[in-house]
Amino acid sequence: MATNASIDLSLIGDKELRKAFKKMPLTFRRRILRKAFKEVAADILQDARSLVPVSADDQRKRGGMHLRDTLKIENLKRTKGKKIGVIVVTGTREELGIDPEDKYYYPAAIELGTDKTSVQSFLRAALEINRGPGLIKINTTIRKGLDRAAKRAARKKAKKKR
Repeated sequence: MATNASIDLSLIGDKELRKAFKKMPLTFRRRILRKAFKEVAADILQDARSLVPVSADDQRKRGGMHLRDTLKIENLKRTKGKKIGVIVVTGTREELGIDPEDKYYYPAAIELGTDKTSVQSFLRAALEINRGPGLIKINTTIRKGLDRAAKRAARKKAKKKR
């Protein structure tokens, strides 16, 4: 079972949009994609927070925060400038009140299940809920970004003619 899920930009399906997008400077493409990914990740985060199992007893025993309250969006670390994206992550051991010496990390046990507990996949479920709407949102954000870039270029061109 795959634990990493991603959305390939080629799935937007609009060939003209992809061609126009590829013609844009890399910095603009990154800016537009980062904005689109953050918007979709915010929706995934909201759904993950609503789907995560919450137990008041767990919080009191550990003295940490609820798992739901530690979920957050982080930028992907770039590798040679090729990766752009965001990821929804769970809190650290410290934030969740998990002993650093403990070999278990309970968010993983909830998401993936163990031999004693069933799978309660809140992150994967949130991703699946937002897959279709997320692709539409990415497509729309890219289209808006291209429109803004075209308007900006037209204004610059008109300014030069004066």
